[in-house]
Amino acid sequence: MSTHEIEECLPAHLFKRIHRSFIVSINRIESYTSETVELHGVSIPVGRGYRDVLEQL
Repeated sequence: MSTHEIEECLPAHLFKRIHRSFIVSINRIESYTSETVELHGVSIPVGRGYRDVLEQL
């Protein structure tokens, strides 16, 4: 299953795609910048095309 297909199955108000390889639960985000999102102490990169997603949080 591709990340696009997974994204379509998940509720959009709870999960956001932040990179072509990563979909995250917005309830689990500890902190974020325009370049990274931190979840449980792990930094995940934010893709250039997905930075506007974080502005909506």
